[in-house]
Amino acid sequence: MAKSRRELGVALSNQLLSVDFLPDFWYIFVEIFLLITTSMIDCTFCSIARGESSAEILYQNEHAVAILDINPIHCGHVLVLPRQHAETFLEVPETELGGLIRATQIVSRAVVNSLNPPGFNIFSNNGKAAGQSVFHFHFHITPRYADDNIRFILQLKKYSGDEMAAYAERIRQKINSDHIHTKP
Repeated sequence: MAKSRRELGVALSNQLLSVDFLPDFWYIFVEIFLLITTSMIDCTFCSIARGESSAEILYQNEHAVAILDINPIHCGHVLVLPRQHAETFLEVPETELGGLIRATQIVSRAVVNSLNPPGFNIFSNNGKAAGQSVFHFHFHITPRYADDNIRFILQLKKYSGDEMAAYAERIRQKINSDHIHTKP
């Protein structure tokens, strides 16, 4: 059973108080610890991945769990989530990506072969501005139909002058920098 934030704080404080030397700002460590642990304890998807909450599980491997979305775009809408908590795609450990992508492909194939939609989408929302509402990274797999009236309405932009080359150069510089290949 998950401990409350208060219980975790008391337990950690008791351990810290048993240490001979504490920096004056020891309470900051307690708060950081509580933020990290309670976000994982309170995360619905972490609870599902641990088998503590019910869900309609379709597939799982050591890196991922695929479940039916409880608020589907269409029946058969699936969420594929990493077992390890990560808020966005950028936080998913590299060691988990292969298994996560493999699970997404297996489940996508099953959705297509069982429901026979003429198309399907795979997408993810990363960050509040992108529409993320559950802050545990996940892929959506949703069957699509010609007359489903679901449209991603985009207002496509045009680059002007050398703007495209400038954006490309900014992104290439980050790709080629040493620190981009590690977690920020």
